[in-house]
Amino acid sequence: MKQILQDKFELKYDGLYSKKTGLRAGCQRKDGYRNIYVNGKTYLEHRLVWCYVHGYMPTELDHIDRNKSNNSLTNLREATRSQNNTNKEYGVEYYKQTNRYRLTFKKKHIGYFKNKEDALAKRKQLELLDWTSDEIDQVMQAEEQKTAPGIGPDGKPIETPTPDMNQFNNQQVLQQATA
Repeated sequence: MKQILQDKFELKYDGLYSKKTGLRAGCQRKDGYRNIYVNGKTYLEHRLVWCYVHGYMPTELDHIDRNKSNNSLTNLREATRSQNNTNKEYGVEYYKQTNRYRLTFKKKHIGYFKNKEDALAKRKQLELLDWTSDEIDQVMQAEEQKTAPGIGPDGKPIETPTPDMNQFNNQQVLQQATA
């Protein structure tokens, strides 16, 4: 396979290029990976890049920078399944119905976000805080009270004092970072 790849393609800084056309080989998929068609079969470009240099297809490959379309050899490493899974964006899913990204953390629904980056940033923040499931419940209840206060007997919203979660989160992160 290595010889076939070297006959058809040229390896450049970001992936494989056709020797015939000089253009980047294959096409980008919706999920960010690149596919290349070789001898009647479709392959993921990063696996072909590895094979082009090392002569074999590894069981697992990891994109070090988590960018699925960055198939530079310096961005690829052989990995175990668990090492590769640490790069997955667990807990963040896109929901077409709401046009938002849903974040779950420690089996708790955290919320919906307009973009993936915000959801991932919130997950990273929660990971740094290392909260228990009960602590997450308390914070979520406080947030619900803050955004949807109860109605009193006079028909007016009941004001319940809740902590400013952003301030609390920032203090917690700073304490963790300086510890």
